Amino acid sequence: MVPILVSSVILVLSGLLAWLVGPVLGLTGTSLLVLRILLALLGAGAASVILYFHLREQRRDAAARGMQGGSDLDTLLHDAEKRLATAQRTGPKSLDSLPILFILGETNSAKTTAVLKSGFDPELLAGQV
Repeated sequence: MVPILVSSVILVLSGLLAWLVGPVLGLTGTSLLVLRILLALLGAGAASVILYFHLREQRRDAAARGMQGGSDLDTLLHDAEKRLATAQRTGPKSLDSLPILFILGETNSAKTTAVLKSGFDPELLAGQV
């Protein structure tokens, strides 16, 4: 609720600023119109960025809540996401920003051996070796 209020205030203030600053600076005609359009677009852009990040966070939270009673794969991905977020390493802290490789196959089909001998130096985030 707060980000929506903040973006609304930014939008209103940019509109007021766009309307009032021109005459204070002594602008008229085309230069006044250009200033008003630029300030209004700047405010709308700032409000849009705030709303974008707020909605992205809401979707991420909803997805995390939706994983609570999911399948085994959902549970493993959720565990991996939590472990990555608390990892003591630099770099991305989310599975969304990392390349991910799923190795699927029958039991005893050399999946683990293939990954360990690949030279990638993988880190197990969820599941078991």
